[in-house]
Order: sequence, then C-alpha cells, then structure tokens
Amino acid sequence: MIRLLLIPLLVLLQACAAPLPTHDWLGPDHAIETIRERGRRIRSLSSECSVILRGDSGSVRLEGAIAVVIGDKFRLRAWKLATPILDVTLLPDSTWVWTSPRAQDQQALADALASLSRDALARAIDTLAGLTLDEGSIDDPGGDHFTVLLDDLAVEIHRDTLTIRRIRAREADAVIELDRYALGPESTVWPRRLRAVSDGSSLEIRLHEPDFNSPIDDAAFRPPARATRRP
Repeated sequence: MIRLLLIPLLVLLQACAAPLPTHDWLGPDHAIETIRERGRRIRSLSSECSVILRGDSGSVRLEGAIAVVIGDKFRLRAWKLATPILDVTLLPDSTWVWTSPRAQDQQALADALASLSRDALARAIDTLAGLTLDEGSIDDPGGDHFTVLLDDLAVEIHRDTLTIRRIRAREADAVIELDRYALGPESTVWPRRLRAVSDGSSLEIRLHEPDFNSPIDDAAFRPPARATRRP
C-alpha cells in the first residue's frame, strides 16, 4: 500500500446528480465501518479529467487522464492542446515525474504538484476507501461533521452522508478538500472534485465520467523513460 502523507481524487458531473443516501447516526464506530465497507467496493478508478494548477507564478488549466488501483498505484497525465505537459506516477516504492521542457513557466507549479502528489494524493485515495480510518480516534463536538484523528491526518466527515470533506495534515501546511460527490457502483459514493493545497500552491482535479472497477493493465503505470525519480 502506498502510505503517503495525505490523498485520493475529483469529478464535475455534466448532469444533475442523484441525491446522496443519508444514514441514521449510530455512533462513530458504525459510521467508520460503513465508510470502510463502502470503500471496499471500489478497487480501481480511471477517468478523463481536468487539472488546474495554481501557484505564485500563475495558474494553468490542462486536460488529463487519471488511473488508480486503490492502495497500490496512481498515475496522472496532463496535456494542453494535445501537447503533453506533465506525467506523475506513484508506485508503492517510488514517485516518478516528468514535465515538458517547453513549459518553463509551469515548472514551479509542476514541482508543487509532485510534492502534493507524494504528500497528498495517494494517501487521500486510500483514506477515501476507508483503508486507515479504523486506526484513529474520534473528535465529535456535535454538529454536521465529526473528525477522525490519525497519527498524521485529521479527516473531517459529513455526518448525514458519511462522506469525507477535508483531509488535513496535522503537522504540515497541507489540506485536501473533497466535494461534488455522486453515486458510484454498488451504492458507493465518490468525490468528483479534489483540491489539494500546500505551501501556497494548489492542485485541483475534476473527473469526467469515471469508470470504476474495470481492469487496468500494469502498463498504464509504467513511467515514461524521460520521467525523473523523486525522493
């Protein structure tokens, strides 16, 4: 399993989404088990997406594609006007990044993306799937949300729909916001937009018509030869 500091990923529907199911409150243990059981039904995700990078040097909007095997592998590719701009691959033991040498004004944003990817994206997806929530303690002051406190993360969960809305690093300036949830396969729910913010830079991913649980060939996670391994 990729164990990274934060993640997870996400998509703007073009049509009106069905309302999310709500749940009677039967206590935090039951809520977390519901999230974990729901997450176990999603094993993989692939989708075309929009990628928006923002930083001190400006912002750029790209079209892209994302592929994820939950708890194992992640790849994000993006391009502008059919020209490849960046490629980020996360494997259990390594992170690989490539950015176009013709995109000089985007280099700082690409660096921010690489940092956010290692510190946020894969771990957020694991958390969305409920892989680590049972390892934490509960902070529940009442109201619309409660929080699961892990060693390095604070995970804010909407009480009625049992959907994760914010994942925050407890000792770092890194936050992931998740919204635009919609129904997935087998009564699951998944966010269609993910926004990761760290050190003044942000990465936003909006999925378009995601495909869940279809087989993804290992070749989809093979970094390009021009990619650089990041520490």
